Amino acid sequence: MQFLALYTADSMGPPDAEHMKKMGALIDKQKKAGKLISTGGLKLRDKNGLRIRQKNGAATIENGGAAWAGATGWALLQAETREELVADVKEFLAVAGDGVSEVIEISDAPPEMKS
Repeated sequence: MQFLALYTADSMGPPDAEHMKKMGALIDKQKKAGKLISTGGLKLRDKNGLRIRQKNGAATIENGGAAWAGATGWALLQAETREELVADVKEFLAVAGDGVSEVIEISDAPPEMKS
């Protein structure tokens, strides 16, 4: 099963070098174990962000959109069980620090939608 995890830190601010070293080691460990597919940061309210909405067949575009206000990072995770997923996210939070990680299961497209 694959999951999208969005992390929101309780306090904002740039991490120090020691924190970055610990996070890098955890990312490397989880990638090698096949648990972490990809990860990165979110540029909220960035000049390149967009919110595109369609209503009644017409699309409108707003600059600087942010779907998850406050979220600072994301990870695409692989886990066989809920227990494994919870353990992996707890390990991440132990390094990341106080905050919230919202986890959403990702489903594959139905066969009729695949080419």
